[in-house]
Amino acid sequence: MMGKDPLVTIYVVNHNYEKYLEESIQSCINQNFKDFEVLIINNSPCEESEKIIEKYLNLDYVRTFNGVDSSLISAANLALHESRGKYIMRLDADDFLHADALLVMTAEIQKDQKTKIVFPDYFNVDNEGNILSIMQRIAFQDDDILKDLVAHGACTLFEKDALLKKGGYDSDLECQDGFDLWMKVALDNQVRNVNLPLFYYRQHPESLSTNTNRLLEARISVLTKRQDQKNARDDGSTVAILPNLGKFGLNNFCNETLGDRLLVFRCIDQLLLSKHIDSVVFSTPDSDLADNVRGEFGETVEIHLRALGGELVGDHSLTESLRQCIQEVGYGGNRNAFIANAHSPFISHKHIDAAILVFKQFNVDYVIAVKQVTENHYVHRGLGMESIGNNSYLSAVDKEFDRFYKQIPGVFALSIDRLLESKNLLDGTVGHILVDDQAALTIKTPFDLKIAKMLDQGEG
Repeated sequence: MMGKDPLVTIYVVNHNYEKYLEESIQSCINQNFKDFEVLIINNSPCEESEKIIEKYLNLDYVRTFNGVDSSLISAANLALHESRGKYIMRLDADDFLHADALLVMTAEIQKDQKTKIVFPDYFNVDNEGNILSIMQRIAFQDDDILKDLVAHGACTLFEKDALLKKGGYDSDLECQDGFDLWMKVALDNQVRNVNLPLFYYRQHPESLSTNTNRLLEARISVLTKRQDQKNARDDGSTVAILPNLGKFGLNNFCNETLGDRLLVFRCIDQLLLSKHIDSVVFSTPDSDLADNVRGEFGETVEIHLRALGGELVGDHSLTESLRQCIQEVGYGGNRNAFIANAHSPFISHKHIDAAILVFKQFNVDYVIAVKQVTENHYVHRGLGMESIGNNSYLSAVDKEFDRFYKQIPGVFALSIDRLLESKNLLDGTVGHILVDDQAALTIKTPFDLKIAKMLDQGEG
Protein backbone atom coordinates (compact mmCIF):
# COMPACT_ATOMS: atom_id res chain seq x y z
CA MET A 1 0.00 0.00 0.00
CA MET A 2 2.97 2.36 0.48
CA GLY A 3 4.11 2.18 -3.17
CA LYS A 4 1.72 4.96 -4.15
CA ASP A 5 -0.53 7.39 -2.38
CA PRO A 6 -3.68 5.68 -1.12
CA LEU A 7 -7.06 6.72 -2.45
CA VAL A 8 -8.56 7.20 1.02
CA THR A 9 -7.32 8.36 4.41
CA ILE A 10 -9.24 7.38 7.53
CA TYR A 11 -8.24 9.24 10.66
CA VAL A 12 -9.21 7.88 14.06
CA VAL A 13 -9.42 10.44 16.87
CA ASN A 14 -8.97 9.07 20.38
CA HIS A 15 -9.61 11.06 23.53
CA ASN A 16 -10.08 8.81 26.57
CA TYR A 17 -11.90 6.14 24.57
CA GLU A 18 -9.47 3.30 25.27
CA LYS A 19 -12.42 1.02 26.01
CA TYR A 20 -13.53 1.22 22.36
CA LEU A 21 -10.29 2.13 20.57
CA GLU A 22 -9.26 -1.35 19.41
CA GLU A 23 -12.69 -2.08 17.94
CA SER A 24 -12.57 1.23 16.09
CA ILE A 25 -9.09 0.70 14.62
CA GLN A 26 -9.80 -2.93 13.76
CA SER A 27 -12.93 -1.90 11.84
CA CYS A 28 -10.64 0.16 9.59
CA ILE A 29 -8.15 -2.67 9.12
CA ASN A 30 -10.98 -5.06 8.22
CA GLN A 31 -12.29 -2.97 5.32
CA ASN A 32 -13.00 -4.95 2.16
CA PHE A 33 -11.73 -1.98 0.16
CA LYS A 34 -7.94 -1.94 0.55
CA ASP A 35 -6.60 1.26 -1.02
CA PHE A 36 -6.44 3.32 2.17
CA GLU A 37 -4.27 4.47 5.06
CA VAL A 38 -5.11 4.97 8.73
CA LEU A 39 -3.95 7.90 10.85
CA ILE A 40 -4.40 7.36 14.59
CA ILE A 41 -4.49 10.68 16.43
CA ASN A 42 -4.12 9.93 20.10
CA ASN A 43 -4.52 12.76 22.60
CA SER A 44 -5.26 10.44 25.50
CA PRO A 45 -2.58 10.09 28.19
CA CYS A 46 -3.94 6.66 29.08
CA GLU A 47 -1.34 3.86 29.01
CA GLU A 48 -3.98 1.40 27.83
CA SER A 49 -4.55 3.45 24.64
CA GLU A 50 -0.82 3.40 23.89
CA LYS A 51 -0.69 -0.37 24.30
CA ILE A 52 -3.58 -0.82 21.87
CA ILE A 53 -1.99 1.46 19.28
CA GLU A 54 1.34 -0.38 19.51
CA LYS A 55 -0.35 -3.48 18.08
CA TYR A 56 -0.75 -1.70 14.73
CA LEU A 57 2.63 0.01 14.38
CA ASN A 58 3.99 -2.83 12.22
CA LEU A 59 1.45 -2.04 9.49
CA ASP A 60 2.96 0.21 6.83
CA TYR A 61 -0.38 1.93 6.14
CA VAL A 62 -0.91 2.98 9.76
CA ARG A 63 0.65 6.14 11.19
CA THR A 64 0.22 7.51 14.70
CA PHE A 65 0.35 10.99 16.23
CA ASN A 66 0.55 11.26 20.01
CA GLY A 67 0.05 14.15 22.42
CA VAL A 68 -1.99 16.18 19.98
CA ASP A 69 -4.04 19.16 21.16
CA SER A 70 -7.22 17.70 22.63
CA SER A 71 -9.61 19.70 20.44
CA LEU A 72 -11.39 17.88 17.64
CA ILE A 73 -10.62 20.67 15.17
CA SER A 74 -6.86 20.48 15.82
CA ALA A 75 -6.98 16.75 15.14
CA ALA A 76 -9.01 17.34 11.98
CA ASN A 77 -6.55 19.90 10.60
CA LEU A 78 -3.60 17.66 11.44
CA ALA A 79 -5.21 14.81 9.55
CA LEU A 80 -6.08 17.08 6.65
CA HIS A 81 -2.45 18.13 6.18
CA GLU A 82 -0.82 14.76 6.98
CA SER A 83 -3.14 12.63 4.86
CA ARG A 84 -1.96 11.25 1.52
CA GLY A 85 -5.37 10.17 0.23
CA LYS A 86 -7.47 11.97 -2.35
CA TYR A 87 -10.46 11.42 -0.07
CA ILE A 88 -10.54 11.66 3.71
CA MET A 89 -12.88 10.48 6.45
CA ARG A 90 -12.98 10.89 10.24
CA LEU A 91 -13.82 8.04 12.61
CA ASP A 92 -14.18 8.73 16.32
CA ALA A 93 -12.52 6.17 18.56
CA ASP A 94 -15.82 5.21 20.19
CA ASP A 95 -17.43 4.39 16.82
CA PHE A 96 -16.65 1.69 14.26
CA LEU A 97 -17.16 0.98 10.56
CA HIS A 98 -19.09 -1.61 8.60
CA ALA A 99 -16.67 -3.75 6.57
CA ASP A 100 -18.07 -2.36 3.28
CA ALA A 101 -18.06 1.32 4.31
CA LEU A 102 -15.13 2.40 2.10
CA LEU A 103 -16.08 0.08 -0.75
CA VAL A 104 -19.55 1.58 -1.07
CA MET A 105 -18.71 5.23 -0.41
CA THR A 106 -15.66 5.42 -2.69
CA ALA A 107 -17.72 3.89 -5.49
CA GLU A 108 -20.38 6.54 -4.96
CA ILE A 109 -18.05 9.55 -4.79
CA GLN A 110 -16.19 8.45 -7.94
CA LYS A 111 -19.36 8.18 -10.04
CA ASP A 112 -19.31 11.93 -10.72
CA GLN A 113 -16.36 14.30 -10.33
CA LYS A 114 -18.81 17.00 -9.23
CA THR A 115 -19.53 15.03 -6.05
CA LYS A 116 -17.35 16.25 -3.18
CA ILE A 117 -19.09 14.68 -0.16
CA VAL A 118 -20.65 11.26 0.42
CA PHE A 119 -22.21 10.15 3.69
CA PRO A 120 -24.12 7.01 4.73
CA ASP A 121 -26.92 6.01 7.03
CA TYR A 122 -25.75 4.53 10.32
CA PHE A 123 -26.53 2.27 13.26
CA ASN A 124 -27.05 3.75 16.71
CA VAL A 125 -25.43 1.41 19.24
CA ASP A 126 -25.13 1.33 23.03
CA ASN A 127 -21.93 1.24 25.10
CA GLU A 128 -21.57 -2.48 24.44
CA GLY A 129 -22.05 -2.16 20.69
CA ASN A 130 -25.57 -3.54 20.62
CA ILE A 131 -27.67 -2.03 17.83
CA LEU A 132 -30.41 0.25 19.14
CA SER A 133 -31.76 1.59 15.85
CA ILE A 134 -30.93 2.52 12.28
CA MET A 135 -30.70 6.17 11.32
CA GLN A 136 -31.99 6.51 7.76
CA ARG A 137 -30.98 9.84 6.28
CA ILE A 138 -32.75 11.83 3.58
CA ALA A 139 -31.43 10.67 0.19
CA PHE A 140 -29.32 13.47 -1.29
CA GLN A 141 -29.80 12.37 -4.88
CA ASP A 142 -31.62 15.53 -5.97
CA ASP A 143 -29.39 18.57 -6.59
CA ASP A 144 -32.30 20.88 -5.74
CA ILE A 145 -32.64 19.53 -2.19
CA LEU A 146 -32.30 22.07 0.61
CA LYS A 147 -28.97 21.30 2.25
CA ASP A 148 -29.88 22.31 5.77
CA LEU A 149 -29.76 18.79 7.26
CA VAL A 150 -26.06 18.35 7.82
CA ALA A 151 -24.17 15.08 7.43
CA HIS A 152 -22.72 13.47 10.53
CA GLY A 153 -19.18 14.70 11.16
CA ALA A 154 -17.92 11.12 11.47
CA CYS A 155 -17.85 8.65 8.57
CA THR A 156 -18.43 11.35 5.99
CA LEU A 157 -16.14 10.89 2.99
CA PHE A 158 -15.03 14.07 1.26
CA GLU A 159 -12.56 15.22 -1.35
CA LYS A 160 -9.58 16.64 0.50
CA ASP A 161 -8.71 19.36 -2.03
CA ALA A 162 -12.24 20.76 -1.88
CA LEU A 163 -11.77 21.62 1.81
CA LEU A 164 -8.12 22.71 1.44
CA LYS A 165 -9.24 25.26 -1.16
CA LYS A 166 -11.51 26.70 1.54
CA GLY A 167 -8.64 26.98 4.03
CA GLY A 168 -9.25 23.76 5.97
CA TYR A 169 -11.12 23.62 9.24
CA ASP A 170 -11.61 26.74 11.35
CA SER A 171 -9.04 26.49 14.15
CA ASP A 172 -11.11 28.80 16.37
CA LEU A 173 -13.76 26.10 16.75
CA GLU A 174 -13.71 23.44 19.45
CA CYS A 175 -16.27 21.15 17.83
CA GLN A 176 -18.62 20.87 14.84
CA ASP A 177 -15.97 20.05 12.24
CA GLY A 178 -18.75 18.37 10.26
CA PHE A 179 -20.80 21.56 10.15
CA ASP A 180 -17.72 23.58 9.19
CA LEU A 181 -16.99 21.13 6.36
CA TRP A 182 -20.62 21.21 5.26
CA MET A 183 -20.89 25.00 5.09
CA LYS A 184 -17.57 25.34 3.23
CA VAL A 185 -17.96 22.49 0.76
CA ALA A 186 -21.48 21.06 0.60
CA LEU A 187 -23.43 24.24 -0.16
CA ASP A 188 -21.43 24.94 -3.32
CA ASN A 189 -20.91 21.37 -4.51
CA GLN A 190 -22.71 18.13 -5.22
CA VAL A 191 -23.46 15.92 -2.20
CA ARG A 192 -24.62 12.32 -2.18
CA ASN A 193 -26.04 10.03 0.48
CA VAL A 194 -25.77 6.25 0.52
CA ASN A 195 -28.96 4.85 2.03
CA LEU A 196 -27.14 1.98 3.71
CA PRO A 197 -26.04 1.94 7.37
CA LEU A 198 -22.26 1.82 7.11
CA PHE A 199 -21.00 2.85 10.53
CA TYR A 200 -21.90 2.31 14.14
CA TYR A 201 -22.47 5.46 16.19
CA ARG A 202 -22.18 4.91 19.91
CA GLN A 203 -24.78 6.55 22.14
CA HIS A 204 -23.55 7.33 25.63
CA PRO A 205 -23.84 10.24 28.10
CA GLU A 206 -20.41 11.63 27.23
CA SER A 207 -21.29 12.14 23.56
CA LEU A 208 -20.45 15.67 22.48
CA SER A 209 -23.59 15.75 20.35
CA THR A 210 -25.72 15.91 23.52
CA ASN A 211 -24.33 19.35 24.48
CA THR A 212 -26.89 21.46 22.64
CA ASN A 213 -25.69 24.89 23.75
CA ARG A 214 -22.06 24.20 22.86
CA LEU A 215 -23.05 22.95 19.44
CA LEU A 216 -25.26 26.01 18.90
CA GLU A 217 -22.37 28.36 19.71
CA ALA A 218 -20.05 26.51 17.33
CA ARG A 219 -22.59 26.65 14.53
CA ILE A 220 -23.15 30.37 15.05
CA SER A 221 -19.38 30.87 14.77
CA VAL A 222 -19.27 28.97 11.48
CA LEU A 223 -22.29 30.80 10.08
CA THR A 224 -20.97 34.21 11.17
CA LYS A 225 -17.60 33.71 9.47
CA ARG A 226 -19.26 32.50 6.30
CA GLN A 227 -21.52 35.54 6.35
CA ASP A 228 -18.56 37.88 6.82
CA GLN A 229 -16.44 36.22 4.13
CA LYS A 230 -19.05 35.65 1.45
CA ASN A 231 -21.48 38.43 2.28
CA ALA A 232 -24.10 35.76 1.68
CA ARG A 233 -27.55 37.01 0.72
CA ASP A 234 -26.77 40.65 1.40
CA ASP A 235 -30.33 41.69 2.21
CA GLY A 236 -29.61 44.65 4.43
CA SER A 237 -30.30 45.03 8.12
CA THR A 238 -32.93 43.38 10.29
CA VAL A 239 -35.70 44.89 12.39
CA ALA A 240 -37.08 42.87 15.29
CA ILE A 241 -40.80 43.21 16.01
CA LEU A 242 -42.22 42.11 19.34
CA PRO A 243 -46.04 42.11 19.08
CA ASN A 244 -48.02 41.72 22.29
CA LEU A 245 -51.68 42.30 23.11
CA GLY A 246 -50.97 43.10 26.76
CA LYS A 247 -54.15 43.36 28.83
CA PHE A 248 -56.26 42.67 25.73
CA GLY A 249 -54.83 39.20 25.21
CA LEU A 250 -56.08 35.91 26.54
CA ASN A 251 -53.64 34.02 28.80
CA ASN A 252 -51.11 36.81 28.46
CA PHE A 253 -48.22 36.46 30.90
CA CYS A 254 -45.97 39.24 29.62
CA ASN A 255 -46.22 41.17 32.91
CA GLU A 256 -45.21 38.13 34.95
CA THR A 257 -41.65 38.05 36.22
CA LEU A 258 -38.96 35.47 35.67
CA GLY A 259 -36.01 36.14 37.91
CA ASP A 260 -36.17 39.89 38.39
CA ARG A 261 -37.44 40.74 34.87
CA LEU A 262 -40.88 40.95 33.30
CA LEU A 263 -41.24 38.45 30.48
CA VAL A 264 -41.63 41.26 27.97
CA PHE A 265 -38.46 42.94 29.26
CA ARG A 266 -36.59 39.65 29.20
CA CYS A 267 -37.47 39.14 25.53
CA ILE A 268 -36.37 42.65 24.58
CA ASP A 269 -33.11 42.15 26.51
CA GLN A 270 -32.24 39.24 24.22
CA LEU A 271 -33.20 41.14 21.07
CA LEU A 272 -30.88 43.97 22.08
CA LEU A 273 -28.07 41.49 22.75
CA SER A 274 -28.35 40.01 19.27
CA LYS A 275 -25.48 40.85 16.92
CA HIS A 276 -27.78 40.68 13.90
CA ILE A 277 -30.72 42.80 15.02
CA ASP A 278 -30.37 46.44 14.03
CA SER A 279 -33.51 47.90 15.57
CA VAL A 280 -36.30 46.76 17.88
CA VAL A 281 -39.98 47.70 17.68
CA PHE A 282 -42.51 46.87 20.38
CA SER A 283 -46.03 46.79 18.95
CA THR A 284 -49.06 46.72 21.25
CA PRO A 285 -52.57 48.18 21.67
CA ASP A 286 -51.98 48.34 25.46
CA SER A 287 -50.88 51.90 26.25
CA ASP A 288 -49.93 51.02 29.84
CA LEU A 289 -47.64 48.25 28.70
CA ALA A 290 -46.20 50.55 26.03
CA ASP A 291 -45.39 53.10 28.74
CA ASN A 292 -43.68 50.42 30.85
CA VAL A 293 -41.48 49.40 27.94
CA ARG A 294 -40.69 53.01 27.09
CA GLY A 295 -39.78 53.71 30.70
CA GLU A 296 -37.46 50.69 30.85
CA PHE A 297 -35.70 50.97 27.49
CA GLY A 298 -36.13 54.60 26.44
CA GLU A 299 -35.27 55.33 22.83
CA THR A 300 -33.46 52.03 22.27
CA VAL A 301 -36.84 50.44 21.56
CA GLU A 302 -39.34 52.05 19.20
CA ILE A 303 -42.95 51.90 20.39
CA HIS A 304 -45.75 51.19 17.95
CA LEU A 305 -49.09 51.82 19.67
CA ARG A 306 -51.60 50.24 17.37
CA ALA A 307 -55.37 50.16 17.25
CA LEU A 308 -56.89 46.92 18.46
CA GLY A 309 -58.16 44.99 15.47
CA GLY A 310 -59.35 41.41 15.27
CA GLU A 311 -56.24 39.85 16.69
CA LEU A 312 -58.05 37.50 19.02
CA VAL A 313 -59.30 35.48 16.06
CA GLY A 314 -55.97 34.06 14.96
CA ASP A 315 -52.71 34.34 13.06
CA HIS A 316 -54.19 36.07 10.00
CA SER A 317 -55.05 39.14 12.07
CA LEU A 318 -51.63 39.02 13.71
CA THR A 319 -50.08 39.08 10.24
CA GLU A 320 -52.15 42.16 9.39
CA SER A 321 -50.98 43.81 12.62
CA LEU A 322 -47.35 43.13 11.73
CA ARG A 323 -47.90 44.64 8.30
CA GLN A 324 -49.54 47.66 9.89
CA CYS A 325 -46.54 48.02 12.18
CA ILE A 326 -44.05 47.91 9.30
CA GLN A 327 -46.04 50.36 7.21
CA GLU A 328 -46.59 52.86 10.04
CA VAL A 329 -43.13 52.68 11.58
CA GLY A 330 -41.42 52.53 8.20
CA TYR A 331 -38.64 50.11 7.45
CA GLY A 332 -35.90 52.44 6.26
CA GLY A 333 -32.83 50.39 5.38
CA ASN A 334 -34.23 47.23 6.95
CA ARG A 335 -34.98 44.46 4.50
CA ASN A 336 -35.44 41.59 6.93
CA ALA A 337 -37.72 41.10 9.92
CA PHE A 338 -37.52 38.95 13.02
CA ILE A 339 -40.76 38.28 14.88
CA ALA A 340 -40.28 37.62 18.60
CA ASN A 341 -42.58 36.28 21.32
CA ALA A 342 -42.38 37.23 24.99
CA HIS A 343 -43.89 33.91 26.04
CA SER A 344 -40.78 31.95 24.99
CA PRO A 345 -38.50 33.08 27.84
CA PHE A 346 -35.56 30.80 27.09
CA ILE A 347 -35.10 31.85 23.47
CA SER A 348 -31.79 33.68 23.73
CA HIS A 349 -29.86 36.06 21.51
CA LYS A 350 -27.89 33.02 20.29
CA HIS A 351 -31.04 31.43 18.90
CA ILE A 352 -31.98 34.75 17.31
CA ASP A 353 -28.56 35.14 15.68
CA ALA A 354 -28.59 31.54 14.43
CA ALA A 355 -32.01 31.96 12.83
CA ILE A 356 -31.08 35.18 11.05
CA LEU A 357 -27.81 33.68 9.78
CA VAL A 358 -29.59 30.57 8.49
CA PHE A 359 -32.12 32.81 6.74
CA LYS A 360 -29.37 34.79 5.04
CA GLN A 361 -27.31 31.79 3.94
CA PHE A 362 -29.89 29.25 2.80
CA ASN A 363 -32.35 29.75 -0.02
CA VAL A 364 -35.46 29.73 2.17
CA ASP A 365 -38.54 31.92 2.52
CA TYR A 366 -38.45 32.01 6.30
CA VAL A 367 -36.77 30.39 9.31
CA ILE A 368 -38.39 29.03 12.45
CA ALA A 369 -37.26 27.26 15.62
CA VAL A 370 -38.33 23.64 15.99
CA LYS A 371 -38.06 20.74 18.37
CA GLN A 372 -38.38 17.14 17.29
CA VAL A 373 -41.55 15.44 18.47
CA THR A 374 -40.89 11.86 19.55
CA GLU A 375 -44.39 11.11 20.83
CA ASN A 376 -47.09 9.79 18.54
CA HIS A 377 -50.00 12.12 17.70
CA TYR A 378 -53.61 11.35 16.89
CA VAL A 379 -56.60 12.95 15.21
CA HIS A 380 -60.28 12.07 15.68
CA ARG A 381 -62.25 11.95 12.41
CA GLY A 382 -65.40 10.39 13.80
CA LEU A 383 -64.31 6.75 13.85
CA GLY A 384 -61.99 6.85 16.82
CA MET A 385 -58.42 8.04 17.10
CA GLU A 386 -56.15 7.80 14.04
CA SER A 387 -52.39 8.01 14.34
CA ILE A 388 -50.83 10.86 12.39
CA GLY A 389 -47.52 11.11 14.22
CA ASN A 390 -44.15 9.54 13.99
CA ASN A 391 -44.13 5.91 15.09
CA SER A 392 -40.33 5.74 15.07
CA TYR A 393 -40.25 5.10 18.80
CA LEU A 394 -42.07 1.82 18.03
CA SER A 395 -39.65 0.98 15.21
CA ALA A 396 -35.96 0.11 14.96
CA VAL A 397 -35.63 2.48 11.99
CA ASP A 398 -35.45 6.24 12.58
CA LYS A 399 -36.38 7.75 9.22
CA GLU A 400 -35.18 11.34 9.01
CA PHE A 401 -37.74 12.13 6.32
CA ASP A 402 -40.60 10.94 8.56
CA ARG A 403 -39.64 12.86 11.67
CA PHE A 404 -42.18 15.24 13.17
CA TYR A 405 -41.28 18.67 14.51
CA LYS A 406 -43.23 21.33 16.34
CA GLN A 407 -42.68 25.04 15.84
CA ILE A 408 -41.46 26.99 18.85
CA PRO A 409 -42.82 30.56 19.11
CA GLY A 410 -40.31 33.35 19.41
CA VAL A 411 -38.22 32.65 16.32
CA PHE A 412 -39.47 33.75 12.91
CA ALA A 413 -37.08 35.34 10.41
CA LEU A 414 -38.22 36.48 6.98
CA SER A 415 -37.89 39.30 4.47
CA ILE A 416 -40.00 42.41 4.89
CA ASP A 417 -41.15 42.07 1.29
CA ARG A 418 -42.56 38.65 2.13
CA LEU A 419 -44.20 39.97 5.28
CA LEU A 420 -45.92 42.73 3.32
CA GLU A 421 -46.86 40.81 0.19
CA SER A 422 -47.36 37.13 0.94
CA LYS A 423 -50.93 35.86 1.14
CA ASN A 424 -49.82 33.13 3.54
CA LEU A 425 -46.62 33.55 5.50
CA LEU A 426 -46.45 29.81 6.12
CA ASP A 427 -46.20 28.92 2.43
CA GLY A 428 -42.84 28.46 0.80
CA THR A 429 -39.52 26.86 1.76
CA VAL A 430 -38.90 26.74 5.49
CA GLY A 431 -35.49 26.84 7.13
CA HIS A 432 -35.02 25.92 10.77
CA ILE A 433 -32.89 25.88 13.87
CA LEU A 434 -33.20 23.10 16.44
CA VAL A 435 -33.68 24.03 20.08
CA ASP A 436 -33.50 21.99 23.26
CA ASP A 437 -36.29 21.26 25.74
CA GLN A 438 -35.68 24.37 27.82
CA ALA A 439 -35.61 26.78 24.88
CA ALA A 440 -38.77 25.09 23.56
CA LEU A 441 -40.77 25.94 26.70
CA THR A 442 -43.61 28.33 25.90
CA ILE A 443 -45.65 29.88 28.70
CA LYS A 444 -49.33 29.34 27.97
CA THR A 445 -50.62 28.39 31.43
CA PRO A 446 -49.80 29.11 35.09
CA PHE A 447 -48.26 25.63 35.23
CA ASP A 448 -45.87 26.54 32.37
CA LEU A 449 -44.91 29.67 34.30
CA LYS A 450 -44.19 27.61 37.39
CA ILE A 451 -41.93 25.27 35.39
CA ALA A 452 -40.16 28.26 33.81
CA LYS A 453 -39.46 29.74 37.25
CA MET A 454 -38.00 26.44 38.43
CA LEU A 455 -35.77 26.18 35.37
CA ASP A 456 -34.67 29.80 35.73
CA GLN A 457 -33.65 29.12 39.32
CA GLY A 458 -31.72 26.02 38.31
CA GLU A 459 -34.14 23.59 39.89
CA GLY A 460 -35.01 21.71 36.72
